[in-house]
Amino acid sequence: MFKAFFFLTAAVLSMAAMSAKADIHPARCDCTTEQIWENRAKGYAIGHVGYLYSFATRQLRKFEVVYADGGGDPLRGGEEDRSRQAGEDGLSVATAVNWLPVEPRYATYFNDMLAVRDYFARPLSGIPISYEMPANAVDSRGNPVGSYNAYGLVNTPANSNRLENYLEERRAEIMGQNVAHGLANKLSALLQSIDKVIADGELLKVATTVTFSDGGKMEFVMSADTNGEAERTEGSGVDSNDNSIREQINSSAGGYYEIKPGDLDDFYQNMLRQGVTITRGSGSRILRYSCIWNGTRLSCSIQ
Repeated sequence: MFKAFFFLTAAVLSMAAMSAKADIHPARCDCTTEQIWENRAKGYAIGHVGYLYSFATRQLRKFEVVYADGGGDPLRGGEEDRSRQAGEDGLSVATAVNWLPVEPRYATYFNDMLAVRDYFARPLSGIPISYEMPANAVDSRGNPVGSYNAYGLVNTPANSNRLENYLEERRAEIMGQNVAHGLANKLSALLQSIDKVIADGELLKVATTVTFSDGGKMEFVMSADTNGEAERTEGSGVDSNDNSIREQINSSAGGYYEIKPGDLDDFYQNMLRQGVTITRGSGSRILRYSCIWNGTRLSCSIQ
């Protein structure tokens, strides 16, 4: 699985030094007035320190819930009896909210979220990125990843791992092809620190479509759900003639497949390894297969 898909800039290095687990989990608040902010924060227990954010008002706030009368811990000293009595009588203790300064690194993170959101004009959970794989590309170990196609990633898991490593090595190039330099740094920071500060409600999700030199495509997704690690989207691959590359055989796998000569062997191997009954014929340039699903098995024959 690939661990970090985009460019790690110098600006990100300070964030990378933070703890491995999420430091804060800001809760989304559709807050449009000061009273709504106050009421939302008061929904937490006394003594709670947390964060709220609103994309509508473009604010990230840190807060602490305290006693409205300035009292201390009700379980200490003379407050204990009053707290117990209030609980027995079903009374609620009056609370107030102290707004605290937001740490600079979190403020920067939130501002970067706003900038990326503004640029793509869509929620953070739907950021599209594209990358065209150079035909002569090799990774740092000399593997010819530029010769891979979508079938190769499905049929050979090792190829998928090598491609992920290559993409990690070329973060700067990928970012540079999609967004302006300044925004590329911001998006990089978000992706690099996604497991440090995770927002609630609208989680960052970047879907990257890789186009191979033969014209086939495959999607990779990096999201908060995977702690920033990118994963190949199963079933997202298409070959050079836009045929869906099957990874699970079911009723949707039936129909006609117009296979280009260069994809014929890969198509055959992909179907064969999944138990498809297939008649290939003696010719090497047969392009059209008719596939029928009988409820339990897919059968393909030359047309």
